[in-house]
Amino acid sequence: MTSKKMAATLAVLLVAACVIGAVAFTQFKNDTPEKKAPSKKVEEPEPEPPMNPLTGSLDFTEKDMQRRVCGFVVENHPDARPQV
Repeated sequence: MTSKKMAATLAVLLVAACVIGAVAFTQFKNDTPEKKAPSKKVEEPEPEPPMNPLTGSLDFTEKDMQRRVCGFVVENHPDARPQV
């Protein structure tokens, strides 16, 4: 076999392999399990009430989320007395 015939045969096989690969890819790409199985209705869990980020208490409302945070420190060291 001459080198030109061998190169042509190799080119034809390469093109055929690419076409077969592309067809197989498109067939298996659209074959997802979500489309095969009917979707089951999953119950969403009840949302948790908003939690106070500073104290962790659950009696926090959405209105409280808009308020500014304010904190106080009263030092109890003897050198810091009297707290005025």
